Order: sequence, then C-alpha cells, then structure tokens
Amino acid sequence: MKLQVKEWGNSKAVRLPHQFLAELGMETGDFFELSDMNTDENSVVFVVRKQTVSNKRKRLSLDERLANANDDFPILDEWDTMPTVGKEL
Repeated sequence: MKLQVKEWGNSKAVRLPHQFLAELGMETGDFFELSDMNTDENSVVFVVRKQTVSNKRKRLSLDERLANANDDFPILDEWDTMPTVGKEL
C-alpha cells in the first residue's frame, strides 16, 4: 500500500484507507502510537490503542452546553453601538 503525505492546514497528514483501518480493527477516535522506526528499511511499527468508554468524551449538544454554562458572562452595554473592526458587515 502506498500512501502520500499531504498538507492539512499547517500540518502534514496521511489519510488511512477504510479497508486498512478495518483490518486493524480501528475506528474514528482510536489512537496509534509509533513505537519503532527503522530508517535503513524505511519501516515503521505502530501499536493500536483502542479508545475505551472511560476515555471517550461525549459530544455535548448546544442545549447541554448552555445548561452547563454559568451566568458570569460579561455584559457590554455598548455591544450594539461598537464600531466594526474587520469585515463583520
């Protein structure tokens, strides 16, 4: 299998094909760790770290986030009259 390093924002990334991940039993959110590199043969060994229920964070809905928010938000009386700074309008 040949994979290409590509730009992803300011980083570099390699996209792993679905079939490859399925063969490893990996899913979105799982981790793998590079454990050994042999520069003579250009080979890499990695270890799959399955994401468990205990280390997986639930994505909160907007309603859940607002319910968890406190009422200590700053109130700016001049909010509606502040001049624009960029290209907001």
